[in-house]
Amino acid sequence: MFKYRRLFIDFDSFYASIEQQDNQEYRNKPVIVVPCISDYTCAIAASYEAKRLGVKTGTRVKTAKEKIPSLFVCEARPKRYVEIHNQIVEILGKHFSKIQVLSIDEMACEIDEEDDFDCEMIAANLKLDFMDLLGEYITCSVGVAQNVFLSKVAADMNKPNGFTALGENAQDELEHLELTDLPGIADKMEARLNRSKIKSIEDLYSIDELKLKKAWGSIIGQRWWHMIRGSLACDYGLSNNEIPKSFGHTHVLPPAKRDDSGSLEVFEALLYKALERLNKHRIGAKRVSIYLSWRNTETKKKGTYKKASPLALHSLDYTYWTVIALELWKQLPPLDLKSIPLIVGIRFTRTIKQEDMNLQLFDLNFEPKFEAKNTYEVPDRISFGDPGRLFEE
Repeated sequence: MFKYRRLFIDFDSFYASIEQQDNQEYRNKPVIVVPCISDYTCAIAASYEAKRLGVKTGTRVKTAKEKIPSLFVCEARPKRYVEIHNQIVEILGKHFSKIQVLSIDEMACEIDEEDDFDCEMIAANLKLDFMDLLGEYITCSVGVAQNVFLSKVAADMNKPNGFTALGENAQDELEHLELTDLPGIADKMEARLNRSKIKSIEDLYSIDELKLKKAWGSIIGQRWWHMIRGSLACDYGLSNNEIPKSFGHTHVLPPAKRDDSGSLEVFEALLYKALERLNKHRIGAKRVSIYLSWRNTETKKKGTYKKASPLALHSLDYTYWTVIALELWKQLPPLDLKSIPLIVGIRFTRTIKQEDMNLQLFDLNFEPKFEAKNTYEVPDRISFGDPGRLFEE
């Protein structure tokens, strides 16, 4: 049995580093990348110069500017990032026969048995290729281990532009980390594990498989028991034929759309875009929720209105959901004269695969009472998690 099976590549501040590579003015300066230019959105990426000064992914633009007056705020260019991503995959194809693309800036590669003892040299050659073809400001951190999960953890241990190998004594090398340093354990999960007396990496390794399942609250705990021990059968990034729990979009309204008619126009565009995704992935939903965030220009008070439909038959039908969503929009409380809309959002939940739906919409004899028109084009955006999260307390 050989020591290393997977090599994980994680690009450092990917979007921000691309902007620094493409624009000399941004180099070695604090930069954040945002979905759109507005003080009321947040950073989807931050350069290491910005991170050192306390600004990170998720920081509100207004807060970031207060922390770093000289901050560069750059609007995201998704097509450019995809272009660089494709170049990266092409480079990896010259070094590895099997590549698993996990996200736009994360890839796992299978290590051939004859290369087991040359991983550090392979990583060094990869970085040279990236530098030659992409530029010196687009760097990556590399980890190698027995499976994808451990190699991802290894890549995170020495950022930016580092290399870490976790061998047969991976447990000993991980015990100095916090639970939240492991991908998949955030504050809420840490608190749940703490209630089961799992407060350290050592505790995580010492608990038996069934108790870990109970502590986790699902079969995922059993998968973790195997995953942290280097299993390839239960590993990070493996598909279990699961589907997303929700589909949706949010959009910070441009100044010209911060009124009743403008916010409705953008909302309809988000609705149709979300429905396109449902149909593309052949997924039905049982509920739609809509959001409208606002601010009083005089008192500066902020708030969010949310409306959710009752649970209904699973559907991905444009007509069905458009009528329901627009009716919810009509039910939103009117804004007073001193308040303006800032953000709109929509989210479809309780999803199911189309082939598992029992009743199709044409069986309902549902008659539309609207004409669908998409008059606002929503710009391409980088996906940034659950759209409802921006509005929830």
